[in-house]
Amino acid sequence: MWLSETIRPVSVVRASYLKRWIVAVGVLAIGSLSVTSGTMAASARASNPVRALPWGREIQIAGRGNPGVFTSLSCAARGSCTAVGYWSLIHQFPAPPEGFIVDETRGKWGTPFVVPGLDANQLVGSSVTSVSCRAPGTCAAGGSASSPHGPDGFLVNEKGGVWGDAQLEPGPVEAVSCATPGNCTAVGGQTDAQGFVVDETNGVWGTAQDVPGLATLSGGSGSYVDLVSCTAIGDCSAAGRFPEGHVFGGFVVDESHGVWGNAEEVPGFSSLHSIYAGLPMSALSCAGPGDCAAIGNYETYPDHFGAFVVDESGGIWRVAKMIPGVGALNAVSCWAVARCDAVATAGLPSGVSSGVVVEERAGRWGHAHQIPGLLALVRGGSILPTTISCDSTGDCAAGGVDGGSANFIVDKVGGVWHDAAIVRNGDGQSTIVTCLAGDHCVVATDAYKPVETGEVASGPILPRPR
Repeated sequence: MWLSETIRPVSVVRASYLKRWIVAVGVLAIGSLSVTSGTMAASARASNPVRALPWGREIQIAGRGNPGVFTSLSCAARGSCTAVGYWSLIHQFPAPPEGFIVDETRGKWGTPFVVPGLDANQLVGSSVTSVSCRAPGTCAAGGSASSPHGPDGFLVNEKGGVWGDAQLEPGPVEAVSCATPGNCTAVGGQTDAQGFVVDETNGVWGTAQDVPGLATLSGGSGSYVDLVSCTAIGDCSAAGRFPEGHVFGGFVVDESHGVWGNAEEVPGFSSLHSIYAGLPMSALSCAGPGDCAAIGNYETYPDHFGAFVVDESGGIWRVAKMIPGVGALNAVSCWAVARCDAVATAGLPSGVSSGVVVEERAGRWGHAHQIPGLLALVRGGSILPTTISCDSTGDCAAGGVDGGSANFIVDKVGGVWHDAAIVRNGDGQSTIVTCLAGDHCVVATDAYKPVETGEVASGPILPRPR
């Protein structure tokens, strides 16, 4: 069983990227941050950074001829994956997005299709934001759409390789995570109400419920559950944001044996003196019930950006810790208890921002290290790592985009990070990766081609030079 899938936990993914670009620019504006090189710099020796994609051929996904963005990717087994996202309907003005799903079956990618059932509910402007698969042909996905009454959310299931009709939810669905086939949890929120959770049991979705205790934190409304990770049936952890004046605070909440506890403010978050108006919680990953890591970002006056991590051990959330030398933590993957890898953005003395990785070992987070070969590979200025996924052995793959419309990927094998590689024809909109046990990873990128469709590259990490 693979432990880490990639979930894009934001209703409008481009807005999420925009917030992170603001952080990246802020890092440059306040001066460079120190980043240690360590063993990663040593691993980059005697190699050509401008190398071809190392995982095999790139596979173009033919859509409707409209610009598309991948938002989430999940694989249940080698050759059985699902990617979701949205197209921009350029033949309409104003141009609403349209959510799509595309399946890989026995190693062959099909044709993207729109979410079944949305038209029947008069929903337009849809986006599929998250997908989770736990068996071939068995997945759950969620997203957001617009209706005459305002923003709505939806959930949709795949069973036996067939996608059913979408089920409406009280607000945009931000993330979905499945512990086993048919046993999943979805989370979301809306401006004028509380963040909600909804559980699926044996293939049947229940009724959305407000997160206990969240109304006390939020003062009544405007809260969102942005992230969720489930590692066993009825055992999940979630994180999100609640309004504190004109900014947001971060919270965490756990489900144990099917019962959701009370939401609590991230321990130590208030000591960061945050005035961050964006998403304070950027990613969450759990290695087991009650053993997780959540990462986030903050901003303090005047114009200082920082990042923090908060660990959960034995069901107890610890005090948040600042990560020095990092401007923004963007994604995390926990592959064993107290063993996680995260990717981040940091400024360099040269005045540009670079992608870095930060590792947790035995519950201790280390220093940030540059992703080897990245600066020589990507020349577009600010670099934004957006995704990381690790298998149960600790082999990982990560990726991201830069300001010069490029997509990159990088992998770690046997504890050593190799040089980053470019994804040909990438347009710099999104890069998403997921890894399976058995040394197999899949990356989904947005590629600029005459028809402006998305592209999926697939192949094994190993064998790689040791």
